[in-house]
Amino acid sequence: MKPKIKQYYKREWLNSKHGRAFIITRASVSDEAVYAELDLSDCHEEISLDFNAYDLKSIPEKLKKIDKIRKALDEIEDKLLEGVATMFTREEWKEIKQARKAEEGEDHAALTYRLDL
Repeated sequence: MKPKIKQYYKREWLNSKHGRAFIITRASVSDEAVYAELDLSDCHEEISLDFNAYDLKSIPEKLKKIDKIRKALDEIEDKLLEGVATMFTREEWKEIKQARKAEEGEDHAALTYRLDL
């Protein structure tokens, strides 16, 4: 008897206050396939990424695709933080960080850590 897998769905809003930017992750399993999808939207555009696997042979390719996307996000995060470090003095960034923290809570703790402030 096959184990029963529940469907998975999660939506997170990407902007803290305004706009319709979101990320949706979905997954489900049927007798024919494993369905895994990711939808990304900023305020203007939306893309859907399909990671569906219909057989065992396709799984490594799907995992490789996910890994490439993860690496690209890590790289753009690094470049964003490098840019921030060159745009602002340490004191200016502390002021920006404190204002954002007061406005949004602890969401920016990762930036603080990454910039060694």
